[in-house]
Amino acid sequence: ADASVAARALAARLAQALAASRVAVALLQHDELRLQALTGLDDPDHQSDGVRLLLGAMNEALEQGSTLAEPPTAADAGLLRLELGALHQRVGGALVALPLADAATPGRALGAVLLERHDGPAFTADEQAWLTHALALAAPALALQARADEGPLTRAWHRLQATWQRLQDPQQRLRRRLWQAAALLLAAGLLLPLPHRVGGTARLEGAEQR
Repeated sequence: ADASVAARALAARLAQALAASRVAVALLQHDELRLQALTGLDDPDHQSDGVRLLLGAMNEALEQGSTLAEPPTAADAGLLRLELGALHQRVGGALVALPLADAATPGRALGAVLLERHDGPAFTADEQAWLTHALALAAPALALQARADEGPLTRAWHRLQATWQRLQDPQQRLRRRLWQAAALLLAAGLLLPLPHRVGGTARLEGAEQR
């Protein structure tokens, strides 16, 4: 799929730029994180414990909407990192997991990224800031590829979710009320019984009387 190709390219660039031992990129599909790229492995075993630990750590960052690092930095010291800690116990070194936002659809998460350094130093605050900026630049193209892989019903559902998120803005109060009124009218129209009428052209025929 096009999204997997884009994810592998992103993972390779991040690994080279930050001297990471391994980079994983996962995207949300049907509200579930699915691994799209893992540097060093063209076809990872998605049922393996290692992949489950990766996805668990990335999902932890995604759910909290924050960057998580191991060892932790001052910025994320108070955040939950049970899954990231379990991965760290297995691979060691330094880890950082970041959520990936869909800039084209406010309020919708796109996926997550995780970087590992097995023998290098911890990821610094400056490196994490650079990562956040790099992912913000890469997200639109990755989101475009991901939407191209989706079916029409999934795309329609995501557009509906995006519209609802925009309507939650206090400045959209009037538009939200109009949408609610339209929905009520539509529901009322579906519930009201329709009159049964038959229309058409009638012709009377009879025998001629003498």
